[in-house]
Amino acid sequence: LYPALFRYYLVVCMFPMLSLRYVLYHRAKWHYFLWDFCYWVNGLCFYMILMPPKWIGGPETEELLWQTLFVCANGPLLSATVAWNNSMVFHSLDKVTSLYVHVFPALLSWCERWRSIESSNTSMNFKGHFTWPTSFYFVWQIVYLAQTEVLDRDKLDNDPEIATALRWLTNAPKMTVNRMALKACRSIGIMGPDETFTPPRFKVTLIFVVFQLLYTLVTFTPARLLHSYEYAHTATLILIITFSVYNGARYYIQVFSKIHEKRYSNEKKKPSQPVKDESASSSFVISGDDDF
Repeated sequence: LYPALFRYYLVVCMFPMLSLRYVLYHRAKWHYFLWDFCYWVNGLCFYMILMPPKWIGGPETEELLWQTLFVCANGPLLSATVAWNNSMVFHSLDKVTSLYVHVFPALLSWCERWRSIESSNTSMNFKGHFTWPTSFYFVWQIVYLAQTEVLDRDKLDNDPEIATALRWLTNAPKMTVNRMALKACRSIGIMGPDETFTPPRFKVTLIFVVFQLLYTLVTFTPARLLHSYEYAHTATLILIITFSVYNGARYYIQVFSKIHEKRYSNEKKKPSQPVKDESASSSFVISGDDDF
């Protein structure tokens, strides 16, 4: 109803969700996921919303930062909703948080681009489309590799239970991303016919760094089109959100149907127990099928 106010809703909504995710992920030893690129883009959202304009820089710098956010939010983050099968499952805080992390920056960019009174009509040039977003990505990648491969390498080597994005991807051979990357590496001779990505080593790390870079640059490409045409941007967001709702509906149908099927199946297997009815002075059998 008030798209110009979405920026404040994002802060009010995402700050507690991300804070809670930090606590929960730290307990589960998943906290290195919080170093991923999507969280940096969400950090950029907070920066652009909360920082006074004079701290951001001049009008040109501010515009380039908003364009950087636009490209990153509507490129790798929005496409990651499909790549990672994010779903709208309202009772799952983890699934809702993951979906919001990938979709909210794009929604913010839509509101700021098409509905904000402060929005600029400046067209996106090469600097805003590729130079600044790619530089932002490279800064993240350097910091990420320095943290996981240098500063905390001994810590990660000594505790295999700590999850990182690389460990998770390499230990999921059925994932589409894993299978496509392995097939491509084998076809060009980087990986042998019997080699896999497990356990992760330097060559595997380099492969995933290169593949992620290529994926990011490819998803950057349509952002300029979305920045130029409101209908294209709106249709893309509707399509992605519909996909997440579909995934959520499929989750409820498949998962809950299996839970109830298992529940009633187990109750049918329970031995019948004779229960004495004191009022009738006779015995009868209560079956699990009568549990409504």
